[in-house]
Amino acid sequence: FVLPSLWEGMPYTVLEAMALRIPVVTTNILGNREIIIDRESGFLVPPRNSEALAEAVISLLNSKEKALAIGKNGFDRVKRFFSAKKMAENIEQSYLQLLNGKK
Repeated sequence: FVLPSLWEGMPYTVLEAMALRIPVVTTNILGNREIIIDRESGFLVPPRNSEALAEAVISLLNSKEKALAIGKNGFDRVKRFFSAKKMAENIEQSYLQLLNGKK
């Protein structure tokens, strides 16, 4: 999966690809950096750098083992940090911290 965005909030398409064990190549911008660990759970490339984007894609196409490992690591990361349950827990904790700070 390739997402060459120049800006993102929380790119759910990246999370969805990772949840399907699909290796991800995306730009190194806020949002994507929160999700991907470069060269471990995906590839982060500089924005507006088509050469780096192509090199990352080609490296995955040339190595099935690397693509499978990146896909598995991405899946594990989504499951651990970005599941619906985990996201709800994080939101709940944020609200509790706000409420406790006002006391």
